[in-house]
Amino acid sequence: MSLDSAVSHTLAEISLESIKKSLSMMYRKAAKSHNAIHQFILVAPKLFPSPPLPRKGKEWHKNSAFLTYHWEAFHSAHRSFHEAVLGGYNAAFILLRATLELLIRGAFFECLAHKKFRDTSKWLDKEFHAAKLKRFIEDVIKLRPSIEQDLETISVAIYDKLEPVIDEPEFRVPVKTMVMQLEKWGILRGVKNPSQTIWDLYQILSKDVHVLPDRTDIGKALLYAPKDLFKTPKLLRKQLAEYLHALKEVMDIGIIVELNILRDNLVKYEQAKDYVGRLLRDREFRYLELKHTPKLIQMVTATHD
Repeated sequence: MSLDSAVSHTLAEISLESIKKSLSMMYRKAAKSHNAIHQFILVAPKLFPSPPLPRKGKEWHKNSAFLTYHWEAFHSAHRSFHEAVLGGYNAAFILLRATLELLIRGAFFECLAHKKFRDTSKWLDKEFHAAKLKRFIEDVIKLRPSIEQDLETISVAIYDKLEPVIDEPEFRVPVKTMVMQLEKWGILRGVKNPSQTIWDLYQILSKDVHVLPDRTDIGKALLYAPKDLFKTPKLLRKQLAEYLHALKEVMDIGIIVELNILRDNLVKYEQAKDYVGRLLRDREFRYLELKHTPKLIQMVTATHD
């Protein structure tokens, strides 16, 4: 098989015509959810206005532990959306859970890199894995105290310090514990009942990861469109609507997290404060009809006026 024929065969398997069919099912809903992904990736850099030399290009290092995961979450969300409009709902939901987990983990390790958060992390002491991880990073700092300032300056360095244990089972902090601690730290401010809201969403997305019968694509087809069982791909309006709702919810939470992680920049940079203040008047932002973010923006702008 030649390269050209292999490419043609692959494109036929992807069934690109399904994109138009899916988008035509509910174009406005799809546009809002998709555009929320772009709003999510846009907010963080807008909170880092270009500083004067010689600091230019280095301001983001302080929050680099979160921003590394932030970039990955953007691409994961996009891949998830593509799977959904192609009819791969199970894969779309699996990638969406990964996106939510990237946001949670990025925010958690970002906070853990900074002393002010480690000093107010009593919730971690209540859970075995979290307590072990916290003690490990504290012991590393005790052995070389200069590491504490290194982490304040370049937070992504925490991954180097935790590298010996981060994948060991006894150091794997449960997602629920991370969410609870993030709430205590104020990183989920703006979400009503944040721990319960995010945990409920995480559990819904986990059903696809655990491949429960009704959450496989064949199971969805049997439930909602048995006559279309042997069509390839099987485009299901109900499943697409469920997915688009979940996608926008994840992106909404993502914007909440990045605004809270980077909230010091609203005090530090007048441009960042002005940008956030203008969002509620921005036509494209209002079009998204986000549930949580507008409330946080109102709180933030009121605080910093």
